[in-house]
Amino acid sequence: MCYSISESSSLKINYEWNGDAQRLDFSQELALYRIIKEILVNAVKHAEATTITINIENTTDTFKLFVKDDGKGFDVETTQKDAGLRNIKDRTLILGGKVYISSEMHSGTTIQIDFNKQNS
Repeated sequence: MCYSISESSSLKINYEWNGDAQRLDFSQELALYRIIKEILVNAVKHAEATTITINIENTTDTFKLFVKDDGKGFDVETTQKDAGLRNIKDRTLILGGKVYISSEMHSGTTIQIDFNKQNS
């Protein structure tokens, strides 16, 4: 997905996987795929980002996703009801996880998603 978005836009995506190579179960992978896709689409469509960095930390017990873009940012408080952000939060809840969104105007956005693999 990162490759195809990079190829079809001017967006540069840096991707790094850390930790266990063990795959998640199918429902976790599908939810994460949809979350990452929503984040990337938002970065291209709304943030006007040129670079996105994706870091994944996969341990025996936990999974952490960090996504940072260099886009124009947004006011987190007034944008919370946006359908894209709501989808990200809902899918994270299905995983039993937590989502943290940090953004400032003209300073990009950072999204972190954490979940315990045994609880999801």
